[in-house]
Amino acid sequence: MRIRPIARDDLDGLQALAQQAGVGFTSLPDNREFLAGKIEAAASAFEERTPVDDRLYFFVLEDEVSGELAGCCAIEGQVGREVPFYNYRLGTLAHSSIQLDLHRTIDTLF
Repeated sequence: MRIRPIARDDLDGLQALAQQAGVGFTSLPDNREFLAGKIEAAASAFEERTPVDDRLYFFVLEDEVSGELAGCCAIEGQVGREVPFYNYRLGTLAHSSIQLDLHRTIDTLF
């Protein structure tokens, strides 16, 4: 495995990761146009065509043998200066009791 900058030809692999991540991973939606824009923004940042404060550095974890993408991460040049930055995660809490014959799930927002 190796970590490398995302490339323009990684769109299919990135979309496969987005599909595996599911809807709770809101910064990586299964939306081809959005993902292509994210890749282009990263390419522009790595090519230094974007102002430093606006750069998005996007990386992928790649299996060196198969070439398959196994993960991704990103570093924003700056957040929260002009537009507020909110970070949240959708989840599920489960409560259960054998004695009470009870099992409940609650959708959560963190």
